[in-house]
Amino acid sequence: RRPGRVLRVGMVDGRLIDYCPLMSKSTIDFLPDFHECVCELSKSIVFQKEKILHFHVMGLYGSVLEYASSMLVLMKDGPKLAIPVLFRTLLDASLDLLNLCKDPKYGYRLDVDYLRGKQDFLGRAIRSQNECLKGFDQSPEMRQQYRKDKARAAELKSQGYRGIEMVEKFRLLDMEDDYFIIYKMLNNHAHNSIYALQERHIEQDEGVFHVVYYKDTPPEDLEPYFGMTIELVMRCSETLHNVFESPVQGQIRELRVEVDALRASSSLGKR
Repeated sequence: RRPGRVLRVGMVDGRLIDYCPLMSKSTIDFLPDFHECVCELSKSIVFQKEKILHFHVMGLYGSVLEYASSMLVLMKDGPKLAIPVLFRTLLDASLDLLNLCKDPKYGYRLDVDYLRGKQDFLGRAIRSQNECLKGFDQSPEMRQQYRKDKARAAELKSQGYRGIEMVEKFRLLDMEDDYFIIYKMLNNHAHNSIYALQERHIEQDEGVFHVVYYKDTPPEDLEPYFGMTIELVMRCSETLHNVFESPVQGQIRELRVEVDALRASSSLGKR
């Protein structure tokens, strides 16, 4: 998993919550051109795709960019209900990217979680009588893969690696407040809690409650998600271009100046 050379990391840590308070409409207007720019600049990143770490962080970066683009599509034309859920997934990918670049051995902890889930699936699939899983119990390849994954998980455990809780992913980046303030709130949307259902589908008129589908969501209710998205994309871009020593780091620094100016113009103060 470790690359051929030590990663040089000069990324920004700190609370994402500072980018959450209501930002001006310029936040949403800024994101399309910003997104297009970072996508174009990503073509300058040279990496070794045979190295697991390189592939992993570049794959995560692609996911971050595409989630941001999907949020824009929904904002422009479509139900807005999924925007907080998409942002939560973008945040997940950003945390893993930034933590992997900060400490490549973090990847082994992700492996432990992945192998645990895969073993649970394969173990049950092999024993299952479900028609949809027919063939798993008779597949030598599946049984061999199950044994191989079990041995790999035991090896990682013997080396002292363990899985990682979500709150720790935030803590490693000095973002613990964001877990309790932002991520917990986003979980309401992802898991369709009563809070989320009320926000999406309840309207009150003179004390009478109405259940509404495809409720009109004011843009100002969604602007915080886009402000935080811009900051996460910026942090991931800064980190990767620094890690891979891309030739366009000067342009990335110019983008950071623009992002900071946007934040300052939104009365959020200096970074």
